Amino acid sequence: MMKINVLSIDLDWFNYVLDWKVKHKEIVKFFSNLFQRCSMPSSVAWMHEHQYLYPWVLQMLKNSRESQVNIVNIDEHHDFYGARWIKNFNKSTISCADFFAFMAHEGILWEYEWITNNMTHNALWGHNEVIDEVENCRSTQVQSMASNRRIQTWPREKVWSILDGRKFDAVALFDSPEYTSHLKTISRAAMKVFTEKGIEVRKHTCKKNFSYRRRKRLNMSTLFPK
Repeated sequence: MMKINVLSIDLDWFNYVLDWKVKHKEIVKFFSNLFQRCSMPSSVAWMHEHQYLYPWVLQMLKNSRESQVNIVNIDEHHDFYGARWIKNFNKSTISCADFFAFMAHEGILWEYEWITNNMTHNALWGHNEVIDEVENCRSTQVQSMASNRRIQTWPREKVWSILDGRKFDAVALFDSPEYTSHLKTISRAAMKVFTEKGIEVRKHTCKKNFSYRRRKRLNMSTLFPK
């Protein structure tokens, strides 16, 4: 079976641009480069909170009849936080901090590459933290990601050497308003590039955490063509 290649961009990654006066220019440059250097789909999904990547991927897999995804996550945070403390996945609530652990537990996340912005974590510290969470998780499915070396972490400086020439089947952006500085500036800059490139943006205004049992019942239809 083929694996769907997904690019996940949490807008808090751009927190490294500290001067708000140049942030718009830097964001425009980033997304322009993205479309020049990568093979991208003709539409992108745009969601409020990052944990909704999980039900979006589930719906995508159902529509395509595939079973797994490879994810490149451009993000200030790795989102495997607290994986070691999850006692019962089936009875847990999923948040923006831990949803990748749940995706790994379900067996739909094959490869995970994280490009950090070197703010909350540098690449080495962040990678060690992810591996520590995964190796000490109660789920053998999650543990297998570390034992099979399916997790990689890269510093911001390597972003284009990692992305160059990549083909992405699906792309999603996430506001993460609790963590993203100057969100409106970043959003306007990204939309400017999407408009210029003729990229369709499909939005979903999801906000709340959800239970593992509800993950397949969430309505993600606005993110997919009718």
